[in-house]
Amino acid sequence: MPPIQTIDVSAGYGSQDVLHNISLTVEPGEFVALIGPNGGGKSTFLKVVGGLLRPTSGQALLDGRPIDKYTLLQRAQKIAYLPQEIHVEFNLTVRQAVLMGRFPHYGLFGRESREDQDVVDSVLERADLLDLSERPLDALSVGQRQRVWLASCLAQSAPILLLDEPTSSLDLGQTWRMLQLICQEQMACNDEPKTVVGVFHDLEAVKKFCTRAVAIKDGVVVADDFPATLLTDEFVSQLYDLKDERTLTPTAIC
Repeated sequence: MPPIQTIDVSAGYGSQDVLHNISLTVEPGEFVALIGPNGGGKSTFLKVVGGLLRPTSGQALLDGRPIDKYTLLQRAQKIAYLPQEIHVEFNLTVRQAVLMGRFPHYGLFGRESREDQDVVDSVLERADLLDLSERPLDALSVGQRQRVWLASCLAQSAPILLLDEPTSSLDLGQTWRMLQLICQEQMACNDEPKTVVGVFHDLEAVKKFCTRAVAIKDGVVVADDFPATLLTDEFVSQLYDLKDERTLTPTAIC
């Protein structure tokens, strides 16, 4: 049973659809990169499959069942979602922020257990955040905070990760280390690897780490293939409407 499936999904905001009749199936253990120009519908697609945005038509299925049939808690136990931006009203330490990811697993009295603390310790270590664990979030760089929120998602221990530009504020080295961590987390499950769907703009990283690339442009899927096969110079130029600047003369550039 595929963990994620959309059938002729259209979705948007107000009266304007951003996605148009998208049918896509993600198999267990895949690491799928959503690529394409800004405004094309990638983030909207993540919101639909995460149950955060109701389609205007079509169906979004989670483990073969319409996602709107799950309670919020049930969805949180199955899906960890990392948006582009997270705003909190009060300042947290790194440990407190990562511990937030354990909320779907709190017991009868709504408090963290020793097991929750152990999971957080393990994630902090794997994410190389132990030395920062008692530091407040507002004392961190943007890139460090991005690592913290990813760590919070990993602490959620959900079988599905939805990541909206998780490396946008990271340098090249941090980006690759973060993706290595995600891949390691994928394979750490006892039963089957985690399923990961993320929005990425670093196409070289997509080639190296992802098992599949889905190109979305103007609200439709325009290509879907292995990254190394799909991401040729010609296709990338078409996808992002790039011009070959080597053909421009210095006069034309000025």
